[in-house]
Amino acid sequence: MAKAGKRVAALKEMGYKQAQLYGADSNGPLGGLNAFFLLLDKPSTYALPEKPLLPQRNVLVDSLLSVGSALLVGVGAVLAFRERGGPAGGSPPAGGSPPAGGSPPAGGSPKGGGDA
Repeated sequence: MAKAGKRVAALKEMGYKQAQLYGADSNGPLGGLNAFFLLLDKPSTYALPEKPLLPQRNVLVDSLLSVGSALLVGVGAVLAFRERGGPAGGSPPAGGSPPAGGSPPAGGSPKGGGDA
């Protein structure tokens, strides 16, 4: 950490006035990021947040979003497959086979053929 601090001071002397150690502030709101980065400009230049937040602070919101997404997928699956089991009345679909032990369709033979 001391070596990185010396490097920042040297860069500032060379004209890089925005040079900084990103994530190195152990006394900051995060207590350090467990890693730090030497930046030559503002953090937003590198697509980094100016004030980073700990990921643990988003766990509740992310968990609720995950549960909501799972429920939506479940409802979508039920709606998509609700008619795959066939009709609930027990009568065969048009042109289908009769139920086991049942009689053939009216006017037809047991093989499903009509009068020929």
